[in-house]
Amino acid sequence: MYEAPGSIPGISKDHFSFQNVFKQHVLEVRGKFIQYKILHRYYWTPCRLFKIGLINSSSCWKCKKEMGTFLHLIWECPLVEPFWHSVLKFLETWAGVALPVSPQTGEPGGNPHRHGENMQTPHREDLWSLPGV
Repeated sequence: MYEAPGSIPGISKDHFSFQNVFKQHVLEVRGKFIQYKILHRYYWTPCRLFKIGLINSSSCWKCKKEMGTFLHLIWECPLVEPFWHSVLKFLETWAGVALPVSPQTGEPGGNPHRHGENMQTPHREDLWSLPGV
């Protein structure tokens, strides 16, 4: 499976139904455009802008400490971590099960053992059987 540099590990375009994503999840135009840029790897990260000479640093725009890769900006940045914790907490409460933080990357901020080693997490197939998914 081909993965663009900085893409989310283990996730291919086959996992998405692009037509449904754009029709159902984001209604306002700005959000749809951002979603489009992310899904099509068109989102210009600090690393990308630095490589082509448009900015002077490849550092993350938020934390200013790490390289601003796509994965860092949306998942690993410590300043984005509280957002993902609240999203995961909401989804776990709604679904009534412990959800895996991410099959490949672990917890936002880099800790792959957020729930502890003894916690059982559902497989991808199990997630589709949840109500409303």
